[in-house]
Amino acid sequence: MIKKSGKTARRKGHNFERDVANLLKPYFPDAKRQLEYQEGLGYDIANTGELSIQCKVGKSFKIEKALKEAAREKHIPIAITKKDREDIVVSMYWKDFEFFLISYLRNKK
Repeated sequence: MIKKSGKTARRKGHNFERDVANLLKPYFPDAKRQLEYQEGLGYDIANTGELSIQCKVGKSFKIEKALKEAAREKHIPIAITKKDREDIVVSMYWKDFEFFLISYLRNKK
């Protein structure tokens, strides 16, 4: 088994953050990867309105930890994760999901 170096894992994480920002551009045209080392705001994707998005990619990670990292006052914390060779998963707290669900059902009528 080959273990990735810290530099390779960091690069993989940054690439995933860029990929997520690009996937969000149809909804948030100014979405971009947040340079945390410059700002230190605790989230990975900037310019997403009231959403505070934390990204994790790799063999293993803790979704709960990602949600806590994304938590900010008056924002909806979201963890966007991807395990190796699997699909992207979006996780959020139930109260926030309920808000989206109610909005979805209202607009469906």
